[in-house]
Amino acid sequence: MRELENAILRALVLAGRGAELGEQHFDPLAAEAPPPELEGLAASGEEHLRDTLARVEASLIRAALDRNAGHRSETARRLGLTREGLYKKMKRFHVA
Repeated sequence: MRELENAILRALVLAGRGAELGEQHFDPLAAEAPPPELEGLAASGEEHLRDTLARVEASLIRAALDRNAGHRSETARRLGLTREGLYKKMKRFHVA
């Protein structure tokens, strides 16, 4: 949610007072397709919810780390986690 709010505020600043917002005011990386690991999540119904959520969470953490060039503090902030919380999740999901 914070990331969306920051994107909107950034777009408003870039557009200027009274201007109409357009695609050029938003970060093109924000419109990326979801990682391949997230496609067809509940297709088979054979996977336990806990396993699916762990896979999704790990994938989102990896993607956020990539977007933030591996900076864990910034990644934690953007994901709405404490740094310690991010470290615990990384250890639990074996994210390097």
